Amino acid sequence: MPYIEAVNERYNQLYSVEFELELNGRDSASARKTAERNAQHKAILITFDEMYDHYRNEMDAADIWNAIYAAHMIRKAGHSFKFAGSETDAYRQIGNAVPPVLFWHIAKKVSQYFDPSMSLR
Repeated sequence: MPYIEAVNERYNQLYSVEFELELNGRDSASARKTAERNAQHKAILITFDEMYDHYRNEMDAADIWNAIYAAHMIRKAGHSFKFAGSETDAYRQIGNAVPPVLFWHIAKKVSQYFDPSMSLR
């Protein structure tokens, strides 16, 4: 299976399981929002670890991260979502959609694979 399909499938599997675990039978809007955020966080980090371990000889960490991010955005926005403007504008819109704290956790995890001496505090 090509890595993009594997990443997409694994991310969505993990997100579904983690969302239900986080939601834990609650149905309020705030519970759903919190469950979604926590499930996204866990699914992104776990998917990255697993896919990097599996595809490290074929793909670099940035390509794996981009595939996870694409899977995340498709799940969140849907396949029919259209970005406005140029390709650069689309990347900016995607970047603006990630909460800063989530991005910090992702950057911390990904940085380990680029240069072990790097550290995010």
